Amino acid sequence: MLSQLRVAFLRFHNTLVRQVKTASDPTHPAEIFAEAPWLTRWHDQWITLHEFLPETVGQTVVDNIFTKGRKFYSFAVAALPAHAEEDLISAPAPLQWPVKAGSTASSGFSITVLRQQVELSANAELCKMLLKDANKPIPQNFNWNLCPAKFQAKGNARQGNLTVSFSPGINIIIGENGTGKTHMLKAIYAACDVSKSQKSLAEKVNRVFLPSCEQIGRLVKRRKVSTTGNFEVTRQIPALNKSLAIRLSLSNHTKEPAKAKVSGAYKQWKEYPLESVYIPVKDMMANAPGFRSLYSLRHIHFEEVYADIIDRAFLGSLKGQADVDRKKLLEILQKSMDGKVVAKNEEFFLKNRQGELEFTLLAEGIRKLGLLWVLIQNGTLLNGSVLLWDEPETETNLNPKLMRTVVEILIALQRTGVQIFLTTHDYSVLKEFDLQITQGDQILFHSLYRNKSTGEVEASSAENYLGISPNSIDDTYGSFVDREIEKSMGNLGK
Repeated sequence: MLSQLRVAFLRFHNTLVRQVKTASDPTHPAEIFAEAPWLTRWHDQWITLHEFLPETVGQTVVDNIFTKGRKFYSFAVAALPAHAEEDLISAPAPLQWPVKAGSTASSGFSITVLRQQVELSANAELCKMLLKDANKPIPQNFNWNLCPAKFQAKGNARQGNLTVSFSPGINIIIGENGTGKTHMLKAIYAACDVSKSQKSLAEKVNRVFLPSCEQIGRLVKRRKVSTTGNFEVTRQIPALNKSLAIRLSLSNHTKEPAKAKVSGAYKQWKEYPLESVYIPVKDMMANAPGFRSLYSLRHIHFEEVYADIIDRAFLGSLKGQADVDRKKLLEILQKSMDGKVVAKNEEFFLKNRQGELEFTLLAEGIRKLGLLWVLIQNGTLLNGSVLLWDEPETETNLNPKLMRTVVEILIALQRTGVQIFLTTHDYSVLKEFDLQITQGDQILFHSLYRNKSTGEVEASSAENYLGISPNSIDDTYGSFVDREIEKSMGNLGK
């Protein structure tokens, strides 16, 4: 149906192009192809306003909004294009639909997979009614300033010279394979973990990345000559009224962690412990029995993040009743996975009315929800903690309904003071955040990409989904739409 709708609007657009060409004004090609899309959108908007909305929400609601005015928000009026008042088909009043499709379609019909540019106008009242809670403020009594604020890297295996400043709330990191998204998460996690574990930063980095033969120098960018590299993580400490930074420096000839150089405010960094948890790509909840003892007694080739996540999951519950926020989050997760998580003899089970079902028999997506439930229930994810999650969509087989729940939980955790770092290749993850965040939520989208001239990895950050540039995920899905339209049209319009 959507393909047919796109073709219908494209044909209508092409008809308008021919009509505009026969008019005395405009005549310039650029003006023609600015006028025709606007007329196409206007007709779509007129039909929506006078036929679709009255049929769906009722004429009374529509009339009430347009007669009594805005109720929740005040938006700037979007400027109308040239010739709008003298267009070929006379309009009783200029109308502007809240969502304008991007380059993949000429109509203003809002189709989720299209690359979009949001353009809000004074007539977008119905859209605003759906966002009535969007201006709900976020409490400011959080320990966000204890969390990582900036990451810098130079000469590591994936990134050249890179600096990224973070949101104290949610940070979503995208980019093509090989741009260093996971490396960034692991470096940040190592810096956070040593503040509490009191381990050596170099040793923790070596165990988290696990280079071949555990030669830490292999983390430096490979070249024929001797090269050096470093990374630095910065965070603000309100009690000191200043920022603290720790840096790990090494060369490609550094074989042992003890030979790497740790500098910065390392001693003070450890005086302010920070709870952190890294959720790796592969699920470990089903593989927990016996893994911790094996990992501690034997030299097995597993990155330490896998042992760490099992340790976090087996932490005992906090004493006393769960606070209101935690209780609400646990209830959402319990409803989605139909039960609670219990642990017996280092084995996890999903407990509900039907009994106890071991995690090895659960779908991957349910296991991930179960892990979130455990981390919230045992107090690992509390105000001032840091959650780093590497590609939640990978190997979890989360259907869109469960992904919606995951994003809902992550946004709610941010509102309770948890800082979140998340990498993804999935359009649905980006779009869920785009649809669910409200005014007051603190979120930044970070895009890692290779500079075409230098080949080095660079970063750009945006406060909203539409500002992400370059957006490798959106570009890929946008190309699907372009190809689908091209296939549907055939030679039409050529």
